[in-house]
Amino acid sequence: MSVVLTCRGNLKVFGVDKEKDLAVVVDFHSFASRNPLQYAVFLKKFSSAVDIIRNSNCFAINFAYIKGLPEEFDEFEKTECEKLDCPRLKGSDSWLECEVKHELDLGDYVLFVGSVLFES
Repeated sequence: MSVVLTCRGNLKVFGVDKEKDLAVVVDFHSFASRNPLQYAVFLKKFSSAVDIIRNSNCFAINFAYIKGLPEEFDEFEKTECEKLDCPRLKGSDSWLECEVKHELDLGDYVLFVGSVLFES
């Protein structure tokens, strides 16, 4: 099963702010708490997703059986989240919509912990 983080927000592209939908395959992730329900993801510090999540304060986690995904991509079939201004990966088996509650710089990775606002 692949775990794909999706997010939407402004990103500087050649010095110009553009709204981007981005998807990133996540290798390090886990539930951080069951009550309240929170999910943790570790992203490479210089990933575009880190900047987008810092600006939008939200992300979605998509669980899907998909092979051969690139590490980061912005072209994908999407559907909209129920509670957040964030895309979901169309065809996912399940997903979590998360609002960022904590961010921690861990050297070459950044940890985001999000409160789960909606799940399937």
